Amino acid sequence: MTAGPTPEFRRRHDVEAPRVDERAFRQGWIVRTRLDQLLADARITRGEYQIAIEYRQTWAIARELAAIEPGMIRVAGSSSADDATIARLDAVTKLRIVEDAIGSLAARLLLACLVHDLAWAAIARYLRKDPQTVRDWTVLAIHALARAWARATERPDVLSAR
Repeated sequence: MTAGPTPEFRRRHDVEAPRVDERAFRQGWIVRTRLDQLLADARITRGEYQIAIEYRQTWAIARELAAIEPGMIRVAGSSSADDATIARLDAVTKLRIVEDAIGSLAARLLLACLVHDLAWAAIARYLRKDPQTVRDWTVLAIHALARAWARATERPDVLSAR
């Protein structure tokens, strides 16, 4: 028996088993996210897909900051730990700039789809939206993200300037 996703995980996600044969050499499991499906369905561009990945990674960095206790952030001196904290603060700033630009609903759609990869029906329940249109609203939010992301990344880095 090989290690793989649990039945519960497979029920909630689109998962492809490893495949090694004359047509494919894929030794690991592949999880197809909602974002992957939007790209495959040509609902978003490759550039928008890449920006959405960067957005998800920025959330991961920002969540690391949330795990730090307030007394642990040092102000004086300089170290790689300080640089990591500044990178986390920059990530939070970037996310706030994006949310200000795209609005609360779009930001919550992106969080639910890109960061948590919730099912469309779950996103609709969470946001109290029509399950038939929540996917379209998410695509519009990703388009808005692409425009806002460029502005957020062009912004001079106030926290990192020393």
